[in-house]
Amino acid sequence: MSRLNRKSTTNIEEPVPVAVTRAKRFFNTKRPVEQAVKLGAPVGIFYQQEVASYRLPRSLWNPSAAGSKQHAKGLKMPELIDNGIESAKKFIQNALNQLKMVNFQLEKLKEEDSEIYKGYVEGIQASPNISYKLWGKLLLDNGGLLQNQQAINDELKVINTFMASHSDNDWNVEIAKFIETEEDSGQQVTEKLQYLKKNQANAMRLRIANNELATQIKESQDADVEAVQANALREQELLDLVKNQQKQLNALIARHHEDEQRETKEQIAKRDEIAENALKASKLIKHSVRAAKQEVARDVTAYADTIVEPGEDDEEPDSG
Repeated sequence: MSRLNRKSTTNIEEPVPVAVTRAKRFFNTKRPVEQAVKLGAPVGIFYQQEVASYRLPRSLWNPSAAGSKQHAKGLKMPELIDNGIESAKKFIQNALNQLKMVNFQLEKLKEEDSEIYKGYVEGIQASPNISYKLWGKLLLDNGGLLQNQQAINDELKVINTFMASHSDNDWNVEIAKFIETEEDSGQQVTEKLQYLKKNQANAMRLRIANNELATQIKESQDADVEAVQANALREQELLDLVKNQQKQLNALIARHHEDEQRETKEQIAKRDEIAENALKASKLIKHSVRAAKQEVARDVTAYADTIVEPGEDDEEPDSG
């Protein structure tokens, strides 16, 4: 606010610590101003019932069992959160101590001509359960140190947001003091940042190499899967082709059998017809022969009658 537009006030502002002013650069949210509570007689339906003749029993307004359980959980939450933060601090400190121990051991392996380095090489080659690849997975794989570090940062963001909005200015003041201490360290902070950037670059190179290797393995596996699927598809196509040819062959065989049966039935019918016609012809021939015989017999008889019949001049022989 400009000095010319400054309003007169009777309130004397107290000096704000430097850490708090620096914290405002990062936390510029304003807390809502609580309204002053006016003292006096309480108002509202629930207070009026205290003096009303139709006053309802107070037992109706007792909290429910579910609400009391939630309230009991809320009472235990500060202790649970405190224990969690304390345990996390111990584990993080223990992990940092272990990493310091690792770096202390790695410092001894700088000289590759030393006996300790030769023993290290023989030891790692003789150990089937220890390798650089496993160390890389420990640092970069799912659940590794770098991934957990990122997850810890994400969890700390949630905690920071909650603390900044619920712990008045205590948390912001502590954050500002921490930043001020880091800024005052000057060259040490710069070197630390450069060291962190270098480590981050190395970690990114390792992660990229690991991702490329995983991609190559995945592509090889996908190629194997595609080859297996292609072989299975070709086998299925051959089976379908064989089945189709088998169906066509079965249809041809069935058609040939039907043609043979039809031809056989036609030949049998023709033979039956020929036999029936022959039988009819034989009967006609027999009837014709019989008729001819009868006609010849009649002709012979008639001729015989003309020969045997006596004349008028012939005498009949005496009887007796």
